[in-house]
Amino acid sequence: MASAENSNESRYRRLIEKVFFQKYVDGVERIEWNRGDLEVAANLLGMVTPKNLGDIIYSVRYRTTMPQSIIEKQPEGFEWIIEGAGRSRYAFCLVRSNRILPNPNLGSGPVKGIHKQSII
Repeated sequence: MASAENSNESRYRRLIEKVFFQKYVDGVERIEWNRGDLEVAANLLGMVTPKNLGDIIYSVRYRTTMPQSIIEKQPEGFEWIIEGAGRSRYAFCLVRSNRILPNPNLGSGPVKGIHKQSII
């Protein structure tokens, strides 16, 4: 099962890269595209079009990172994300990185009123 997931992930990354770089121009901060662009990308790459195109988008938005080649096109402090832009329409958007990280200068300890037995 894991090899099938890795295979899909690799295919999905190649498709997303193809769509991105077909429309990317230096300095652009938003690249609009539609679900049909994934089918075109699959044909150009000589791949069988995946049956569930929505899973490609969902995967990159929520389960994996952007392909490294796309990450290399983001300036420091920014990242590329995929946003919905209408029915079957999407946009690669360059946005400020927004990561909530723990402060290493703060200590940690038990939360008052919560006992280990109550945590499942």
